Amino acid sequence: MRDLVVIRSRVGPPGAQAIAGSRPLARLSQLVLDGGPLGDGGLASLATAPLSGLRLLSLEGSGITDEGVRELLASESLGRLKHLNLKKNTISKEMKRALRERYGQGVCTFSR
Repeated sequence: MRDLVVIRSRVGPPGAQAIAGSRPLARLSQLVLDGGPLGDGGLASLATAPLSGLRLLSLEGSGITDEGVRELLASESLGRLKHLNLKKNTISKEMKRALRERYGQGVCTFSR
């Protein structure tokens, strides 16, 4: 499986831990978990998972804050993203700037 798209589901931190611990899912190139209760805890699980092949990560409306962004910024395995969607989350200007510095200007999308 190369792509996993789950929209408006109940994938929260426990679901993120299951994804992070799944050997077959380690080969994902696209992961979309929009509109669920993932939160910062779930993003922390994904940030430490062996998902180095991931190129697209979409967490629109998933309850992500600066705390989760810090985990993402510290992630060794999620350093090669080509598209990061964090629209409809509560992220400060400083953290948005830090994400753009890490991933590049055209990679990250946020709500205004």
